[in-house]
Amino acid sequence: LLGFFNTIDRYKAENLQTVQGTENTQQVLDTLQKELEKEHLNVSLDTLENGKSQINADFSFGNPDDTLSKSSETEKKGKIERFIGFAKDHPDIDIGKALDSLGQKHTSANYFFYTKALELNKIFTEDSDYLKDYKDRFMSKLSVSMFFLLPFFGIFMSLIYFRSRFNYSEHLVFVFNTQTVFFILLIFFIIFDRIFNTDIGIPATLILFLFYLYIALKNFYRQGWLKTFIKLLLANLFYFIIAGIGVIIVSFIAFIF
Repeated sequence: LLGFFNTIDRYKAENLQTVQGTENTQQVLDTLQKELEKEHLNVSLDTLENGKSQINADFSFGNPDDTLSKSSETEKKGKIERFIGFAKDHPDIDIGKALDSLGQKHTSANYFFYTKALELNKIFTEDSDYLKDYKDRFMSKLSVSMFFLLPFFGIFMSLIYFRSRFNYSEHLVFVFNTQTVFFILLIFFIIFDRIFNTDIGIPATLILFLFYLYIALKNFYRQGWLKTFIKLLLANLFYFIIAGIGVIIVSFIAFIF
């Protein structure tokens, strides 16, 4: 669901950038052609473009500091550090031109590392569009990771309710049922956030789910309210510890992929 919404937003943004970029490029070409005609220079834009492509050197547009000098100090830096620094100074340059300026080959690995350098800079500068996209990728992968954590949570439930008549399989079924409710609430509030353009989805999901889980523990294991509340705190403490490890792993996976 998040991927579907994210694809729609990305498609709209790319189309808008394409239209704006085409209009800006045409304006620049028209202006340059007029300037050449004013100076009575018998040079066409095609001739200039062909001449540019034959020059085997770095190009800069207006600022002499844009060209990367291959000094001994720069060569000593690690590749990733150089990519991050160059991407920070030239956020809009084409990746192919960036690799040429850095003296790097056009390999898949270099394209991948430079793309991640751009994304790191967007995180450091708190780019709202990128952070929204990253949040959607993170949430879409979080559901899969939570599925793999459920067996561990079932083991913990069997430990804190070791005197109950239920075996591990029955504890696991209870965990799967409660997790299903969590995802139903999450889907509902994702759609709610999308329709009304709010950010209350995750907090509302957590609050309602904790209330539901408390009632579910009381009805399923049939213990007192106080004892159930204490075990709810223990269960959530364990779950947040395990989930914290999972969140770190998912955050890395969402960034890489």
